[in-house]
Parts: sequence; structure tokens; C-alpha cells
Amino acid sequence: MNYAIGDWVTGNTSQGELVHGYIESIDVFQGTVDVRVTESDSEAAVGKEVSLPARAVRGLPIHAADDESGLRNLIDLALMTRDEAWFMELTSKLVSLQNRNRRQDKRRSHSVSVRNRLGLTN
Repeated sequence: MNYAIGDWVTGNTSQGELVHGYIESIDVFQGTVDVRVTESDSEAAVGKEVSLPARAVRGLPIHAADDESGLRNLIDLALMTRDEAWFMELTSKLVSLQNRNRRQDKRRSHSVSVRNRLGLTN
């Protein structure tokens, strides 16, 4: 068991429900992990904490929040978990990313203009 608190995992409950979420606590002696469910094939499980055997969970790949789509998904998650500090951090990153993209778009649009021999631009 090489998991840490906060790791994103997926697994099946004893009732056969497929769950995705993050580890909130680990019981090394019993070999279980408590997972906060963010997605599941059972709507009733979403938002709840379930205890799963550590052998029944698999780690999920880590995705960087370096694009607008990824940041929006994480903002939704911050709202679901009611984590105000994380929400503020993510929205700040999103605004910064959007401003940077606007500046790059402006630079591209200015560099595309064409001048004729009379000095007129199209």
C-alpha cells in the first residue's frame, strides 16, 4: 500500500459500486483507506466517505491544472467540497491564465497586419 492522504483513487465498494475520489485517511493496521467520493455510478455515494480495502483501490493519474478546462474542473470540485481557500486559489489561477491568453492573442493579431508600399495597413 503506497498511498498517501490526498491521493486520487478509484475502486469498488463491497456493494459493487464504482467510486472515484481522494483518500481522506488511512488505517495501516486494518489495511483500509477512507475515500471521499467525488464520482460514482451510484448517485447516493457522491459526497460521502466510504471505507475500502487498500487492495481494492487503484491510483488515478495526476493531471496538471495548466489549462482552462482543467482549472474549471478543479473549481467545480472545490465548490463540491466547500473548500473556500482552494476555490479562491483556483479562480485566481484561472483569471491569470485568461489574462495571459488575451495578451498573447493581442500580440498575434498585431503581428499579422500587412503594410503596402504606401504605408497603409490592411
